Amino acid sequence: MLHTLDAEVIFLLGAGTSIPAGISGVRDMANKFLLKLQEEHRNSYFEIANGIRTLLSEWKVDQKEVVIDIELLLETIERLENRHLDVLSLFYNQKKILDIFENLERDRSKQEVRPKLSSVIKKFIKSETGKPNIGVDYLNGLLKFMEGHMPLLIFSTNYDICIERFCIKNKKTFFDGFFDGKWDPDKFATNLDRDVLLYKLHGSVTWSRDERGRYARNEIAITDTEQSQTNIVTGEKEIPLISNPGRKLEYFEPTFDLIV
Repeated sequence: MLHTLDAEVIFLLGAGTSIPAGISGVRDMANKFLLKLQEEHRNSYFEIANGIRTLLSEWKVDQKEVVIDIELLLETIERLENRHLDVLSLFYNQKKILDIFENLERDRSKQEVRPKLSSVIKKFIKSETGKPNIGVDYLNGLLKFMEGHMPLLIFSTNYDICIERFCIKNKKTFFDGFFDGKWDPDKFATNLDRDVLLYKLHGSVTWSRDERGRYARNEIAITDTEQSQTNIVTGEKEIPLISNPGRKLEYFEPTFDLIV
Protein backbone atom coordinates (compact mmCIF):
# COMPACT_ATOMS: atom_id res chain seq x y z
CA MET A 1 0.00 0.00 0.00
CA LEU A 2 1.13 3.54 -0.66
CA HIS A 3 2.20 5.40 2.46
CA THR A 4 0.30 8.64 3.07
CA LEU A 5 1.91 11.51 4.95
CA ASP A 6 0.23 14.14 7.06
CA ALA A 7 1.97 16.88 5.10
CA GLU A 8 1.43 20.58 5.73
CA VAL A 9 2.57 21.51 2.23
CA ILE A 10 2.14 19.67 -1.05
CA PHE A 11 2.60 20.89 -4.61
CA LEU A 12 0.27 19.98 -7.45
CA LEU A 13 1.81 20.74 -10.84
CA GLY A 14 -0.22 21.03 -14.04
CA ALA A 15 0.52 21.62 -17.71
CA GLY A 16 1.55 25.27 -17.41
CA THR A 17 4.34 24.39 -14.98
CA SER A 18 6.54 22.97 -17.75
CA ILE A 19 6.30 25.83 -20.25
CA PRO A 20 9.06 27.93 -18.56
CA ALA A 21 11.36 24.93 -19.06
CA GLY A 22 11.06 25.40 -22.82
CA ILE A 23 8.60 22.55 -23.28
CA SER A 24 5.72 23.36 -25.62
CA GLY A 25 2.16 23.25 -24.38
CA VAL A 26 0.06 20.36 -25.68
CA ARG A 27 -1.66 22.50 -28.33
CA ASP A 28 1.61 23.90 -29.72
CA MET A 29 3.08 20.41 -29.59
CA ALA A 30 0.38 19.17 -31.98
CA ASN A 31 1.28 21.93 -34.45
CA LYS A 32 4.99 21.13 -34.16
CA PHE A 33 4.30 17.44 -34.74
CA LEU A 34 2.39 18.09 -37.96
CA LEU A 35 5.09 20.47 -39.15
CA LYS A 36 7.73 17.82 -38.46
CA LEU A 37 5.81 15.26 -40.53
CA GLN A 38 5.68 17.74 -43.42
CA GLU A 39 9.36 18.57 -43.20
CA GLU A 40 10.27 14.87 -43.23
CA HIS A 41 7.90 14.22 -46.17
CA ARG A 42 6.02 11.56 -44.26
CA ASN A 43 3.00 12.24 -46.39
CA SER A 44 0.72 9.36 -45.35
CA TYR A 45 1.22 10.08 -41.66
CA PHE A 46 0.66 13.80 -42.24
CA GLU A 47 -2.54 13.34 -44.25
CA ILE A 48 -4.04 11.11 -41.55
CA ALA A 49 -3.00 13.30 -38.60
CA ASN A 50 -3.96 16.55 -40.30
CA GLY A 51 -7.25 15.09 -41.53
CA ILE A 52 -8.12 13.98 -38.01
CA ARG A 53 -7.23 17.40 -36.59
CA THR A 54 -9.37 19.14 -39.21
CA LEU A 55 -12.33 16.86 -38.54
CA LEU A 56 -12.09 17.21 -34.76
CA SER A 57 -11.82 20.99 -35.14
CA GLU A 58 -15.25 21.03 -36.78
CA TRP A 59 -16.87 19.68 -33.61
CA LYS A 60 -18.48 22.13 -31.26
CA VAL A 61 -19.29 21.47 -27.61
CA ASP A 62 -21.69 23.99 -26.05
CA GLN A 63 -20.89 26.37 -28.92
CA LYS A 64 -17.17 26.22 -28.17
CA GLU A 65 -14.54 24.84 -30.49
CA VAL A 66 -12.80 21.66 -29.38
CA VAL A 67 -9.14 22.27 -28.50
CA ILE A 68 -7.01 19.95 -30.63
CA ASP A 69 -3.86 19.18 -28.69
CA ILE A 70 -1.26 16.42 -29.00
CA GLU A 71 -3.04 14.27 -26.40
CA LEU A 72 -6.44 14.38 -28.11
CA LEU A 73 -4.73 13.67 -31.44
CA LEU A 74 -2.94 10.66 -29.94
CA GLU A 75 -6.08 9.34 -28.26
CA THR A 76 -8.12 9.55 -31.48
CA ILE A 77 -5.43 7.85 -33.55
CA GLU A 78 -5.04 5.04 -31.00
CA ARG A 79 -8.79 4.45 -31.00
CA LEU A 80 -8.77 4.40 -34.80
CA GLU A 81 -5.91 1.89 -34.81
CA ASN A 82 -7.83 -0.29 -32.34
CA ARG A 83 -11.01 -0.05 -34.47
CA HIS A 84 -13.17 1.54 -31.77
CA LEU A 85 -16.68 1.96 -33.14
CA ASP A 86 -17.15 5.49 -31.79
CA VAL A 87 -14.18 6.74 -33.80
CA LEU A 88 -14.94 4.63 -36.89
CA SER A 89 -18.44 6.12 -37.00
CA LEU A 90 -16.92 9.60 -36.79
CA PHE A 91 -14.85 8.84 -39.90
CA TYR A 92 -17.65 7.04 -41.75
CA ASN A 93 -17.83 9.74 -44.43
CA GLN A 94 -14.10 10.40 -44.49
CA LYS A 95 -13.22 7.86 -47.17
CA LYS A 96 -9.92 9.48 -48.13
CA ILE A 97 -8.56 9.41 -44.58
CA LEU A 98 -9.75 5.84 -44.00
CA ASP A 99 -8.25 4.66 -47.30
CA ILE A 100 -4.85 6.19 -46.46
CA PHE A 101 -5.07 4.69 -42.97
CA GLU A 102 -5.94 1.20 -44.24
CA ASN A 103 -3.17 1.33 -46.85
CA LEU A 104 -0.73 2.36 -44.12
CA GLU A 105 -1.88 -0.54 -41.92
CA ARG A 106 -1.50 -3.02 -44.80
CA ASP A 107 2.01 -1.76 -45.52
CA ARG A 108 2.86 -2.09 -41.84
CA SER A 109 1.73 -5.72 -41.76
CA LYS A 110 4.10 -6.48 -44.64
CA GLN A 111 7.10 -4.67 -43.20
CA GLU A 112 7.24 -4.29 -39.43
CA VAL A 113 9.89 -1.57 -39.62
CA ARG A 114 7.14 0.94 -40.39
CA PRO A 115 5.70 1.99 -37.00
CA LYS A 116 2.13 2.82 -36.06
CA LEU A 117 1.27 6.50 -36.23
CA SER A 118 0.52 6.41 -32.49
CA SER A 119 4.09 5.18 -31.89
CA VAL A 120 5.45 8.03 -34.00
CA ILE A 121 3.50 10.53 -31.86
CA LYS A 122 4.69 8.96 -28.59
CA LYS A 123 8.30 9.15 -29.74
CA PHE A 124 7.79 12.79 -30.68
CA ILE A 125 6.28 13.56 -27.25
CA LYS A 126 9.21 11.86 -25.54
CA SER A 127 11.74 13.76 -27.66
CA GLU A 128 10.00 17.07 -26.85
CA THR A 129 9.52 16.51 -23.12
CA GLY A 130 12.82 14.73 -22.48
CA LYS A 131 15.19 16.92 -24.48
CA PRO A 132 18.55 17.62 -22.80
CA ASN A 133 18.43 21.42 -22.95
CA ILE A 134 15.39 22.13 -20.78
CA GLY A 135 15.92 24.85 -18.19
CA VAL A 136 14.79 24.18 -14.61
CA ASP A 137 16.14 27.19 -12.69
CA TYR A 138 12.59 28.60 -12.51
CA LEU A 139 11.87 25.83 -9.96
CA ASN A 140 14.52 27.08 -7.52
CA GLY A 141 11.80 28.34 -5.19
CA LEU A 142 11.19 24.71 -4.22
CA LEU A 143 14.59 24.60 -2.52
CA LYS A 144 13.36 26.86 0.29
CA PHE A 145 10.40 24.56 0.93
CA MET A 146 12.71 21.54 1.09
CA GLU A 147 14.49 23.13 4.07
CA GLY A 148 11.37 22.86 6.25
CA HIS A 149 9.45 20.06 4.61
CA MET A 150 11.24 16.78 4.12
CA PRO A 151 10.28 14.92 2.13
CA LEU A 152 8.54 17.52 -0.01
CA LEU A 153 5.49 15.97 -1.67
CA ILE A 154 5.04 16.88 -5.33
CA PHE A 155 2.09 15.61 -7.33
CA SER A 156 2.22 16.21 -11.07
CA THR A 157 -0.06 15.55 -14.02
CA ASN A 158 2.89 16.20 -16.35
CA TYR A 159 4.86 13.35 -17.92
CA ASP A 160 8.03 15.35 -18.63
CA ILE A 161 11.20 15.08 -16.54
CA CYS A 162 11.45 18.66 -15.20
CA ILE A 163 11.29 17.73 -11.51
CA GLU A 164 13.75 14.86 -11.94
CA ARG A 165 16.16 17.13 -13.81
CA PHE A 166 15.74 19.85 -11.16
CA CYS A 167 16.55 17.42 -8.33
CA ILE A 168 19.63 16.05 -10.07
CA LYS A 169 20.93 19.52 -10.91
CA ASN A 170 20.57 20.61 -7.28
CA LYS A 171 21.86 17.33 -5.81
CA LYS A 172 18.50 16.52 -4.23
CA THR A 173 17.23 12.97 -3.87
CA PHE A 174 13.80 11.92 -5.08
CA PHE A 175 11.64 8.81 -5.22
CA ASP A 176 8.90 8.24 -7.82
CA GLY A 177 7.78 4.68 -7.03
CA PHE A 178 10.49 2.89 -8.98
CA PHE A 179 13.15 1.02 -7.01
CA ASP A 180 16.14 -0.41 -8.91
CA GLY A 181 14.26 0.49 -12.10
CA LYS A 182 11.14 -1.54 -11.18
CA TRP A 183 7.75 -0.34 -9.95
CA ASP A 184 7.48 -0.83 -6.19
CA PRO A 185 5.03 1.66 -4.60
CA ASP A 186 5.52 0.12 -1.14
CA LYS A 187 8.92 1.78 -1.14
CA PHE A 188 7.28 5.21 -0.76
CA ALA A 189 6.96 4.30 2.95
CA THR A 190 10.66 3.46 3.26
CA ASN A 191 12.06 6.42 1.34
CA LEU A 192 10.98 9.18 3.70
CA ASP A 193 14.57 10.38 3.95
CA ARG A 194 14.46 11.58 0.31
CA ASP A 195 14.21 15.29 -0.42
CA VAL A 196 11.22 14.77 -2.73
CA LEU A 197 8.48 12.17 -3.09
CA LEU A 198 7.26 12.55 -6.66
CA TYR A 199 3.82 11.25 -7.66
CA LYS A 200 3.39 11.39 -11.46
CA LEU A 201 -0.35 10.84 -11.75
CA HIS A 202 -0.49 10.54 -15.54
CA GLY A 203 2.65 8.53 -16.03
CA SER A 204 5.99 9.58 -17.44
CA VAL A 205 7.92 9.54 -20.69
CA THR A 206 10.53 7.47 -18.82
CA TRP A 207 8.08 4.73 -17.76
CA SER A 208 7.21 1.70 -19.85
CA ARG A 209 5.54 -1.71 -19.76
CA ASP A 210 7.21 -4.64 -21.48
CA GLU A 211 5.64 -7.53 -23.38
CA ARG A 212 5.30 -9.54 -20.16
CA GLY A 213 3.40 -6.78 -18.37
CA ARG A 214 6.29 -5.72 -16.17
CA TYR A 215 6.78 -2.03 -15.44
CA ALA A 216 10.13 -0.30 -15.68
CA ARG A 217 11.76 3.10 -15.85
CA ASN A 218 13.75 3.61 -19.03
CA GLU A 219 15.83 6.78 -19.16
CA ILE A 220 17.36 6.14 -22.57
CA ALA A 221 16.99 9.25 -24.75
CA ILE A 222 14.71 8.85 -27.74
CA THR A 223 16.18 8.96 -31.24
CA ASP A 224 14.69 9.65 -34.64
CA THR A 225 15.08 6.07 -35.84
CA GLU A 226 12.33 3.83 -37.15
CA GLN A 227 13.09 1.17 -34.54
CA SER A 228 10.52 0.32 -31.90
CA GLN A 229 11.14 1.36 -28.31
CA THR A 230 13.14 -1.65 -27.16
CA ASN A 231 14.79 -2.57 -23.89
CA ILE A 232 18.47 -2.77 -24.73
CA VAL A 233 19.04 -5.54 -22.15
CA THR A 234 16.09 -7.89 -22.70
CA GLY A 235 15.41 -7.03 -26.33
CA GLU A 236 11.68 -6.86 -25.59
CA LYS A 237 9.44 -4.14 -26.98
CA GLU A 238 8.22 -1.67 -24.40
CA ILE A 239 5.02 0.40 -24.36
CA PRO A 240 5.29 3.98 -22.99
CA LEU A 241 3.04 4.61 -19.99
CA ILE A 242 1.88 8.10 -20.86
CA SER A 243 -1.79 8.55 -19.98
CA ASN A 244 -3.87 10.74 -22.26
CA PRO A 245 -7.48 12.07 -22.25
CA GLY A 246 -10.08 9.32 -22.13
CA ARG A 247 -7.52 6.85 -20.77
CA LYS A 248 -6.49 8.50 -17.52
CA LEU A 249 -8.41 5.92 -15.49
CA GLU A 250 -7.45 2.95 -17.64
CA TYR A 251 -5.66 0.36 -15.54
CA PHE A 252 -1.94 0.87 -15.71
CA GLU A 253 -0.58 -0.26 -12.37
CA PRO A 254 1.69 2.74 -11.62
CA THR A 255 -0.81 5.44 -12.59
CA PHE A 256 -3.72 3.60 -10.98
CA ASP A 257 -1.82 3.14 -7.72
CA LEU A 258 -0.84 6.80 -7.63
CA ILE A 259 -4.34 8.09 -8.37
CA VAL A 260 -5.74 5.90 -5.57
